[in-house]
Parts: sequence; structure tokens; C-alpha cells
Amino acid sequence: SLHSHPDSFWFRIASISLIIFFVTLGDSILSYWVPNFIQESLKSAFLMGLIMGFSSLVGLGADFILPQILKGMTVKKLMTRAIFASITCSLLLLAAIKVPIVIFLLGAMAAWGIYYELIAFSNHQLVATYVPRYGHASAWGWIMMFNSISDFIGPMLAVWLIAAGNRQLVVFAMSFTLIALFIALASKRHHDRPLEVELHHINFGAELKKWMSLSKHVWQILILSLTLGIIDSVFWTTGTVWSESLSQHNFWGGMLLPFYSLPSIPLGLFLAKKKILSGKKKIAEILTLTAGLALLLLAFIDSLVGILLIILLSSILLSIAFPLADAVYSDIIARMGKQDQHLIGLSNSTFSVAYIIGPILAGLIAQFFGEQKTFAVLGLGVTLVSAFLLLTTPKKLKLPQAEIREWE
Repeated sequence: SLHSHPDSFWFRIASISLIIFFVTLGDSILSYWVPNFIQESLKSAFLMGLIMGFSSLVGLGADFILPQILKGMTVKKLMTRAIFASITCSLLLLAAIKVPIVIFLLGAMAAWGIYYELIAFSNHQLVATYVPRYGHASAWGWIMMFNSISDFIGPMLAVWLIAAGNRQLVVFAMSFTLIALFIALASKRHHDRPLEVELHHINFGAELKKWMSLSKHVWQILILSLTLGIIDSVFWTTGTVWSESLSQHNFWGGMLLPFYSLPSIPLGLFLAKKKILSGKKKIAEILTLTAGLALLLLAFIDSLVGILLIILLSSILLSIAFPLADAVYSDIIARMGKQDQHLIGLSNSTFSVAYIIGPILAGLIAQFFGEQKTFAVLGLGVTLVSAFLLLTTPKKLKLPQAEIREWE
């Protein structure tokens, strides 16, 4: 159970999870609507993928810069800046509704990319700093549960709000973000640990060199998180278009995204109660491989019931794999001391790259073969990559500690 004392790590995790719930509820409403809005506006699945990918291209740039400019910034400040970026995104989307030009869409996607990176930095910093190693998987399970509740509710609200109009949908989504901002500003004492970063200027070359050094030692977990990120990106771009198309013929078609998000709620609570110390990498890889095989079955299934069951099965597997992968990062980050922001930036960059590659490739495949076959191709790729990782991942990922000490 959660401790009531404000200095307990569970209190911090619970309070920041509440902020995450409201900000991601607004985000998940937009995540369902935006790909459909862009594809309808531009009449192209491929262009939709390109514009969605621009968000993550900006996020990738932020991954280089943020580790070098976060000196003295608290977890609370990171979270509030993420919320302001989300509000900026919503305002630009309102402008795009009124004047549908590409520059407003690109601006909104840029703000969205920065929002995601700031949220990710604050979460990693919170878990690595306050949570003991035995609780890393539990903490990420708890955060994922709140995130998944909002991801489950958001698409259903979006289906209802689309009928009310685009402007009303964006304003409604932004109202949840404002609630998150109020909670973040009210929680003065609980997330105030300053981030300690030694660099005082931005140097892309220096940061890239550190990333290359770290990548040589942790490339297996980077590829795993890249794979998981691509799956997630395809669900929240091409998947939303597929879901909206299915919902026009059958109400249950609009449940594709909720079915993807649903298993994370009970499984996040399950993981929050477990102390998983070893075997996290292998378990995550096996689960990801099995999820890939499940998605591959979509090439042979036509019924809506069958499609939803496959989505549910793959999501059950991925709902355990995601927090286990994050817990592996937290284990490694905790061993890096004051230089932890460089690995956080590197780990975040894999998701940014995933959200560049995923929407563009999925949009291109969907342009020629349709959304359902795109997911079958995704399943094949995930299966092959996961099998390779199972064969090559060592029991423990070692860091270049001597080199890391030199960075100080």
C-alpha cells in the first residue's frame, strides 16, 4: 500500500501519476483525433506519417539538448514545462482547424515532441532518484497503469467528441491538461529534487560521443525499446485511422485503441506489487516476440471479433514488456550517478526515432496495402528482431564506468 508520508517514494510516484493521468487523458484524446484530422486534411496516409514523424524529429533534437541544459531544474519544473508544451500544441491545433495550413500542423507537432521528451525525462529522473532498485519495475507498473487508464478512456471520449466538432474536441482535451497543470503547481514539496548536470553549454558532438560510448554497452535494450516504440507509434497513428474506419461500420471498431490500452491497467497494478530483480530483459524480449507473432496473425483474420482479440492478446504481452524495459533503464541509470541524464537522453531518443520511423513506414505501407496488413508486416518485423535479441542479450549490461567518471 502507499505510504502517507510525503517523503516516501510511493507518495511521490502516486502524486506524479495523478498529474500524468490528466495530462495524458488530454493527450490520448488528441492522439486519436490528430492522425485522422491530418490524413483527412492532406488526403494522404504517407503525408500524415511524415507530419507525425516531424514531432519525433523535434523530440530527437530535444534529447540531445535537454541533458545539457537541465542543471538545477526540478522534476516539478520538468513536468510543468511539459504541460505548457502540451497547451501550446493544443493552441496551434486550434489555429490549424481555423486555417488548415501545414505550418500550424508542423508547429503543433514540434510542441508535442518537446512535451513527450520533458514528460519522459521527469519520469526517468523520479524513478531513478527516489525509488530503490527492487521497486523500479513496480514504480513503472504504477506509472503505466495511470497512463493506460487515460489511454483507455481518451479514444472513447474522442469518438464521441468528433461528432461534436474538431474545435470542441481540442478545447475539451486541453481542459484536462489545465487540471494537470493545477495539480503540478499545487504539489510544491514532492518533486523538488534538483537535476545535477555538469555541462553549461550545448555541444552536440560531445553528447553524441557519450551516446555512442553508452550504446556499445547497452545496445540490446536500445533496440528492444526502439521496437516497442515502433509498435506503439503505429498503433497511435495508423491504428487510429484504422479504428476510425472500422467504427463507421460497427461501434466496436472504435474500440481498437481502448483494447490496446486496457490490459495495461490491471497489469500495471500487478507489476506495482511485484519486486522483480532479475531476468527483466529476457522476459521483455520473449513477451515482445510473442506479441509480434500475434500481430502477424492479422494477415489471416477478417472478422472484427478476431481482430479485437488479437489486439487484446498482443497488448497483454506488451503491457508487461514495456515497464520491464523501462525498469532495465532505471537499473542502469541508477548506476550512472550525476551523469544519469545522458542515458535518459539516449533512452528517450530511441522512442523519438521509433516515432519517426514507425508513422512514416506504416503510412507508406498503408497507402498501398491498407491499415490491417500494415500491422501484419509490423508483427513479422517485431518477431524477427525479438528473436535476434534473445540470442544476443547478456545477463548483465555493463557500463564504461571509468569513462563515465572522466565526464565529470
